[in-house]
Amino acid sequence: MTTAPTEQAESQGLLLQLLDPGNRADPYGLAAQFRDHGPLQLPEARLTVFSTYRDCDEVLRHPSSASDRSKSALAQAEIESHTQALTEAGVVLPPPVPPGFLFLDPPDHTRMRKLVSKAFAPRVINALKPDINMLVDGLLDQIAAKGRFDVVDDFAYPLPVAVICRLLGVPIEDEPQFNHASALLAQSLDPFHGLYRCTLGRYGRAYAGRIRAA
Repeated sequence: MTTAPTEQAESQGLLLQLLDPGNRADPYGLAAQFRDHGPLQLPEARLTVFSTYRDCDEVLRHPSSASDRSKSALAQAEIESHTQALTEAGVVLPPPVPPGFLFLDPPDHTRMRKLVSKAFAPRVINALKPDINMLVDGLLDQIAAKGRFDVVDDFAYPLPVAVICRLLGVPIEDEPQFNHASALLAQSLDPFHGLYRCTLGRYGRAYAGRIRAA
């Protein structure tokens, strides 16, 4: 499939605007341009960006779709080329790391999802209602004391993180560190940031070590 040079330049320009941190405060006008434009195609980068629910739903449900990058012949060719170049340069490469839970396909994803879903069963969540009510009251008290608030930074983000800490059994004193590590992990999926998994990995290993020692 080919894309006319003018259309490709337009797609690239819109994508660069999307990746511009300066547009994050008010992205809605740009989002409307994306919807009006339709799928953005950058053949040289082997990239297509979809902006409507219908398109995304169709792609995600397509039998050929995969979350596991290792199933992509193009991605594997790029990885092999990169690996060969590093090896020839004398770089000692670490052993390959299996993809994370978010980047697995069935049946592996299904198997792990069943294990994780047990922690979110209705009876487990219902047992946390008193804690969740206390967390909500505490956050609202802090907001009232400040007199103004950012709905995401001061409420919508810290509340689920605190609930997840309760579900995972993370000690209360470790919640700020866990919160910070979780934010860095989320940024690893963000095009503006590099991979920060090492921070979460260090905390996870230290926490697991404490559990084993207990």
